[in-house]
Amino acid sequence: MAIFVALIFQVLFLFFAMAINVGLAVHDKINLQNATDLAAYYAAEKQAEILNVIAHTNYQIRQAYKLLNFRYYYLGTMGYQKPLHPSGMSGVQEGQIYDPNAPIALCIAYGPTWNQVQQDNICKAPNYSVPNVPVPTVKFPIFPWFGAYAGLAQQANNLVVNNCNSAAAFNWWYASTILTIYDEDQRHRKELIHSLAQNLTQSPDKMLDLDGNKIYDGALKTFQKNLTESNLRSNPTLTLYNPLQGVPISKWLPDIDVYFTIYYQDFDSGSSGCAGYDQPLYKMPRDASTLYNLFGGKQKIDDTHQLILAMNGSFPEGDERRLSLGVEKNPWYWVYVGAKASSSPKQLFSPNSTPSTFVARAFAQPFGGRIGPWMNKQWPSANDSS
Repeated sequence: MAIFVALIFQVLFLFFAMAINVGLAVHDKINLQNATDLAAYYAAEKQAEILNVIAHTNYQIRQAYKLLNFRYYYLGTMGYQKPLHPSGMSGVQEGQIYDPNAPIALCIAYGPTWNQVQQDNICKAPNYSVPNVPVPTVKFPIFPWFGAYAGLAQQANNLVVNNCNSAAAFNWWYASTILTIYDEDQRHRKELIHSLAQNLTQSPDKMLDLDGNKIYDGALKTFQKNLTESNLRSNPTLTLYNPLQGVPISKWLPDIDVYFTIYYQDFDSGSSGCAGYDQPLYKMPRDASTLYNLFGGKQKIDDTHQLILAMNGSFPEGDERRLSLGVEKNPWYWVYVGAKASSSPKQLFSPNSTPSTFVARAFAQPFGGRIGPWMNKQWPSANDSS
């Protein structure tokens, strides 16, 4: 009986060791998969934080565009007797870009809203004109009041000319200021968007989070802290995969380039008086000398003028100085992270000298980080823009 029990005990021990090994192996395999999942979740969370900053910055560009339109179409036309406002424009719907072929000329040469200009309102109507005072010819110098009246009339006409030239200068200055402010604002925001987007196209070992730390390092720490002791002792490996690696930004996050200008009222101070007419901003006022004298000299005004000229298509594609409504996300390029890990833990009663190798894979997509809106409503798969 003792011999029989001794023989049976060896068989039972083998079954017992096998059951322990299988349980430990299954536990290590599940643990490796869970740790890989958490590493992928960590990296995807960092992607989401970056995408959220891009989305918020993109929204701020749209808000800056709304502010530009408010300064242009509302503040710039308040002097009209019948003010024009985008909500009242026939055929224009909310959010639609205004037709440059049907411009509204900006004019701020009126008081008391603008204290820098004269109190009379030369902007009461589009293309408004102020006629000159007739200057009589003095034929009888024996009547001194003829000469006095002629002098007063000439002074009045000179005042009309000065006010006419000043009004055109103020209109151009205000229009150029609000447009260049918008361009500068959206330029800085696009620089931030492009920098963050470029970071998302790096190899996984080079991608940084918002704090400047490597995303891979954080994912690796998360992975290692959640491993069992046997998995951790086996020198496990972790590899991250980034599907956007090497993809140009213009493919998955193209700029919404737009071309528009501001129209302002220029004035012609001729022999018949002061006559207003619509002028696109890239054309300087007829009398540029008044503009130079009022706003910082010729060099400063010419530099601003050159910048406005360049906004109309001279800047190359991808240049942050191009007039833009932000960016739009190409839905045919997915943002996610893949993770692959392997380990070779040694089991307690393993008869093999070479332990089994376990492999785990995980994929995670960022939650949030929705970038919008599109410029249009549809995005065919082969197109680089909506």
